[in-house]
Amino acid sequence: MIVQSANTLISMELQKPIYLSRIPIEIKKKITDQVNLQQWWYLDKTFEINNWVSSVCIDPTEKLLAIVPCGKQIYLFDLQREKKIASFFFNHEITSICFDHSGQNLAILSFKPEIFVFDTQTCDIIESFDHKGAVTSIYFDQNENLLGVESYDSSARISNLKTNKKIISFNHNNWVIVSSVSSSGNLLATGSGNSKARLFDMKKKKAIANFELNSSVSALAFDPFEQFIATASRDNHVHIFDLQTHKKVASFKHDQLVMSVCFGSSGNLFVTGSWDNKARIFAQHNDYTVHQLQLKKALLSWLLIEKPDKQIETLEQLLADTAKKCALNYNDLIATWNTFPTTMQAALWRTMLYRIQKYGKIIYIK
Repeated sequence: MIVQSANTLISMELQKPIYLSRIPIEIKKKITDQVNLQQWWYLDKTFEINNWVSSVCIDPTEKLLAIVPCGKQIYLFDLQREKKIASFFFNHEITSICFDHSGQNLAILSFKPEIFVFDTQTCDIIESFDHKGAVTSIYFDQNENLLGVESYDSSARISNLKTNKKIISFNHNNWVIVSSVSSSGNLLATGSGNSKARLFDMKKKKAIANFELNSSVSALAFDPFEQFIATASRDNHVHIFDLQTHKKVASFKHDQLVMSVCFGSSGNLFVTGSWDNKARIFAQHNDYTVHQLQLKKALLSWLLIEKPDKQIETLEQLLADTAKKCALNYNDLIATWNTFPTTMQAALWRTMLYRIQKYGKIIYIK
């Protein structure tokens, strides 16, 4: 593939890897437009517990993952060691959690409704108080005040949970089920049973966008840079939308309902919590080489050429058949495959194997 931009010519037939982050933006856009590039997430880690997951949250250092199973407890996992390091038990079922900006304190909202602030290092409750209102989500503002989004009708109200003072309210036009506030506090998202997520500008105090889904909304989350919003719905799908263009840039299919989603502070980790008793961490591969993009496009093209052979069981068989059908060099495909991170290789292979078994057919050689 050769891409020409103004007086610059770039070819993919080069020996050294070309990273998109290191080439001119104009050329990068032409390349990504040709391959129809979306966000490239892959499954990095899976945490399985003994009940369905109702809430997940990553601390700002991206070292801790808090998981709430259906019930009255919280599990705290070390992401580096992939090990559970603490369990906390409460008197009432937990509905929402969030870390403060330091990552040391974890706020917990229960059905009572009662609110606790828990020190994750000492495992002590450092603050607790009751709150009146139907709160759909909680978060710390820039001044570390604990705020909540309340709703028991078609509106959403932001309140200080400790003082019960209302700050601002918005009309969703339908019963609000879930909500999320961006890290800066500038954006509010609400979701309802009418399959619609609404986006509000908190400073301008007005609605600015709608996102139509195929089923009622079960979870919402902003990325830390306010570029994207993640939505989960009751059709077991999670989608990520670009907040500027409102276009879908990534999708994840789960086997069961997803009840919670969140981004890590770097924007490169994304977590889902589902009724299949699993919290999944997806990592984003965002520094592609041109050859990696070419390989990914070849694999997708290979799936469209004809129904793949279900008897393909190894990576070598897959790449050999891709090279043959797409008129590419097998050794080049192997070399490019080996430039991917190991976890990315595993995720891409799982995806291809799943699609082969789902959409393929058994081809008998006479």
